Amino acid sequence: MHSRLFDNGGATLYSGSRYTLTQALSQRGSCKRQEMQPTNDEIAELFENLGALLEIKGDSVFKIRAYRRAAETIHQLTVPLAQAVQDGQKLTGIPGIGKAISDKIHELVTTG
Repeated sequence: MHSRLFDNGGATLYSGSRYTLTQALSQRGSCKRQEMQPTNDEIAELFENLGALLEIKGDSVFKIRAYRRAAETIHQLTVPLAQAVQDGQKLTGIPGIGKAISDKIHELVTTG
């Protein structure tokens, strides 16, 4: 017997099933998002969430602050980060964006 893990009104995911999240999202048309670049708000939200997870984990306060500071900076940018990555611009020139965070943004934009 499978227990229900996910139900978004059109696709239901059950534990123990071989039904993938990609299959579930494709039924709802959400896979089209993969073709689009992430917005600054989406990238910032990711770093906010990473900061929160690191805090729960009990990681370094400095690392947590770095992720939160990066999220705040990214929210305020007027230039899309995804476009900057595609144009080959150095993100480390942005205050609050160091090498590690820049590498994560590059990975997100290029691989999803």
